[in-house]
Amino acid sequence: AIADKTTAYGVTTNVIITNLLVNFGIFVGCAFLFATSRTRPGLRRAYSPRTFYCPAQTPREPRSWNPLQWVYYVRALPDEVFMKKIGLDALMFIKTNSCLAKTLTAASLIGLFLLVP
Repeated sequence: AIADKTTAYGVTTNVIITNLLVNFGIFVGCAFLFATSRTRPGLRRAYSPRTFYCPAQTPREPRSWNPLQWVYYVRALPDEVFMKKIGLDALMFIKTNSCLAKTLTAASLIGLFLLVP
């Protein structure tokens, strides 16, 4: 029997692939649970607390079949709308998290290409 090829640190390629697949499966599972749980009637208040403060006559847009449609809608809004609806603190929190996400994504890709081979 031929042994698996190992990397310089004694980790087989199968272990790396298995680790990536398991972590991807956990991510997909968590994303699916969030996308489905935010539409449940009992959890609606937790995921959209400000909608209960809206006047009753405010028309609501129909839900899309895509559970991530809100991401495209929010990214298209200008900063002035965020300032008016949620305030400066929340806008700065969103901008800071966005900047950190971009920075950490770039750093992760660089680290991935440096550490995996």
